[in-house]
Amino acid sequence: MFPVNESSPWSPWRHQAFRAIWLAGLVSNIGNWMQNVAAAWVMTSLTDAIFMVALIQTASGLPSFLLALPAGAAADLIDRRRLMLCAQAVMLVVSVALSAAMLTGHMTPWLLLGLTFALGCGNAISMPAQQATTSDVVPQAEVGRAVVLSGISFNGARAVGPLVAGVLIAWAGSAAVFVANVLSFLVVIVLLWRWKNPRREASLARERLFGGVVAGLRYVRHAPVMHMLIVRSLVFVCSSSALWALLPIVARNQLGLSAAGYGVMLASLGAGSVLGAGIMPRLRQRLGPTRMMAIATCVFALASVVLAYVRVVPLVCAALVLAGVAWISINATISAAVHTSVAHWVRGRVLAIHLLFFQGGMAGGAVFWGAVATWADPSAALGLSSIGMVVGLLLMRRRTLVLNDGTDLLLAPALFHARHANRDIASGRVLMRVRYSACAQNADALVKALHALGRSRMRNGAHRWRVQLRRGETGEKGETVTAVETWMLPSWDDWLRHGERRVLADHRLEDAVQSLQRDLGEPRVAMRVIAERTQRPTRHGPA
Repeated sequence: MFPVNESSPWSPWRHQAFRAIWLAGLVSNIGNWMQNVAAAWVMTSLTDAIFMVALIQTASGLPSFLLALPAGAAADLIDRRRLMLCAQAVMLVVSVALSAAMLTGHMTPWLLLGLTFALGCGNAISMPAQQATTSDVVPQAEVGRAVVLSGISFNGARAVGPLVAGVLIAWAGSAAVFVANVLSFLVVIVLLWRWKNPRREASLARERLFGGVVAGLRYVRHAPVMHMLIVRSLVFVCSSSALWALLPIVARNQLGLSAAGYGVMLASLGAGSVLGAGIMPRLRQRLGPTRMMAIATCVFALASVVLAYVRVVPLVCAALVLAGVAWISINATISAAVHTSVAHWVRGRVLAIHLLFFQGGMAGGAVFWGAVATWADPSAALGLSSIGMVVGLLLMRRRTLVLNDGTDLLLAPALFHARHANRDIASGRVLMRVRYSACAQNADALVKALHALGRSRMRNGAHRWRVQLRRGETGEKGETVTAVETWMLPSWDDWLRHGERRVLADHRLEDAVQSLQRDLGEPRVAMRVIAERTQRPTRHGPA
């Protein structure tokens, strides 16, 4: 038992499974940062083209943009431990090839980009499973703390990895870093092999990969909170990526630093991130998440200006420490909001979609700011990026970020579905119709509540949802209105999944609708299965 109490910020470390995942992530991230530093430094020695150096970040980040959706679906549909083991094995093979090319003197700029891209593919496959597992191995009340500790793992690696890489490059050359990365993959594979995750029992047939991807996209499409989080992340990342993309150019060409000096600069960013993870909970409690992120954005923009125009290395490193604090404050807050805003059954896919936009913004931003630096100079690109961050902050000033504890997203399967789960139903589409009655003065409130309920049904897999409002008769209780809600599921299995995916928030939305017709009886529910091979539909309802 890890010696911390349940209310401590470090409480997730009490759980052995979390410690295994956390340590594997730390080792993997250290190796990944060592690889990124060495690749960027090797590229500066292979070519003088600034654009090619900036493409290193694109090559490592683009796979996350291309593979995020299938990787996220795989993380939800198959065993996450096996998926991570396979991805680590692929990266081990690629890392061996990268080391061999460096040791034999056959490395070229395009070969370096290609192998960096292949490593990025392995990381893109592994990352959604690792992120989703983080919140699986701790209680719901500790998910937010687990996300912050995962951020410490990532950013602690950012502090250690570049420093170790810089020392190794100065002492034994870049090839030594690639060999060390091979050893890090071996360590991660051993840690994952020893960790035995509990099997997830499924009562229904497993979704197909393509269907899982579509379900994840549908969930995000009908989740307004995810729209806000993705836009907020993109607005910041597209501008802040300039600092990461142009840092090796500034270190080598403008500050005249060696590989070790470049490692110290990256270590300053990592140290700031670890410091930020420690003080962030207190700042967020005092300032609120929206105000804290606004201040952090201004700090990161100021650090970019210092990197662009200041030539005193200690001052630059101090600014990078502040940039690290700002970076973890913004991204860990958004990540925690994603974890606690989506249902468990789709968490891997939604995290992957968020990662897709994040890495896409990083990769696209690196290309853009690399082109600006080539056309003008790195200082101008960094200065313009700081302006972009401030403009983005002004654009997002009316979008308030609210963090919740995730209790509304605990699974609460529908009893109506459970009663029909064992029926031997022919394959075919399932049409659902629910009729509500309410007083005429509640008509607008009823339609608004039904639209909120409709979004939850579509998040859980419903198709062609619509509601029709009809004027009813005037009786003892005054004029009434009737609302008819209809939606369709593609198959019987999809209908059963729709019921299993229900969470407490969905039931509360139904309660809100039913409260508007409390005096007029219960809703009338009808279900019809439209068989594929028969022209005459089979009716099962009203129920």
